[in-house]
Amino acid sequence: GEYHEALAFMLVVLIITYFTLVIGELVPKRIGLAYPERIASLAARPIQIASRIASPFNRLSSISTDAVLWIMGSHAPRESSVTEEDITILLEEGTQAGVFNEAEQELVQSVFRFGDREVITLMAPRPDVVYLDLEDSFEENNAKIRATGHTRYPVCRGGLDSIFGVISVRDLWTQMTPGLEPDMESIVQEALVIPEHITALRLLDLFRTATTPLAVIMDEYGSVAGIITLHDLLEAIVGDLSTVDQPDEEPAIVQRDDGSWFVDGMLPAEELRDLLGFEDLPGENEGFYRTAAGFVMAELGRIPIAGDHFTLNGFRFEVADMDKRRIDKILINRVHPQQQHINNTENF
Repeated sequence: GEYHEALAFMLVVLIITYFTLVIGELVPKRIGLAYPERIASLAARPIQIASRIASPFNRLSSISTDAVLWIMGSHAPRESSVTEEDITILLEEGTQAGVFNEAEQELVQSVFRFGDREVITLMAPRPDVVYLDLEDSFEENNAKIRATGHTRYPVCRGGLDSIFGVISVRDLWTQMTPGLEPDMESIVQEALVIPEHITALRLLDLFRTATTPLAVIMDEYGSVAGIITLHDLLEAIVGDLSTVDQPDEEPAIVQRDDGSWFVDGMLPAEELRDLLGFEDLPGENEGFYRTAAGFVMAELGRIPIAGDHFTLNGFRFEVADMDKRRIDKILINRVHPQQQHINNTENF
């Protein structure tokens, strides 16, 4: 009857679909993955011939599509067929399959992030800049060098905003003779001065022709915002590169035994966002801040004191330590959703 005909039709469709999927889709893919070079060499010539035959039809369909879109008022340029997200997905799949190791995946992803970052998120900010002053005595400048142990320093005359150049400690030591103070001014190299909003990738290109691997970052008012070195750029790609002549620095993120994080206030905002798994931080896209400390201050709406806290999206943020008016350390831990309103009420 009609019931049996309908059932037979459904079974035929299911069986044909199954064999089409297995024989026409899954088996060829499995063979191609198992013998990629052999299959590619056998298929290359036929595919090239088919592509040439079909090219007029492809061109016609493309022109027709563009014409229809133009009539509809859409003039958007064609996007690249390969995006950064596509490459990231391929890297993740390749790492899971064992083609890449995790270190290679992290390195490539760091390069992608590096290209989008501004130097202001990587610099040593103005309060942390150690500089030598030509108006100070050599004993005072030498004390700064011995206390900090850097290899290069910005040199100023009368204050940080009067940048004179950059000096290498090695050049300074070679000038030293018993009983005589070295002439610091004669060995000062020209400083690379850059605006605060250029990208790290652009700065890396500028370092190729610069006389010294240290750049001074100026804000829009002509004041020194901070400094950055080639070493800082490399660390943004490959991670910590502490050397014998450079004291070890505390990690910017420390995960504690209870699962909470102890975060440096100068941690870039994008790294904080990735750590917490947020799509965006409030106010980040508007450029209200660039660091974890700036994010906390923006959320609190004032200069905080140690112990101030708030909750956001299931996380509790607490100002753990202050360096004068600057947030030095932040304690972050997960909270239960029902606690969020209570914590915010207590804080304000």
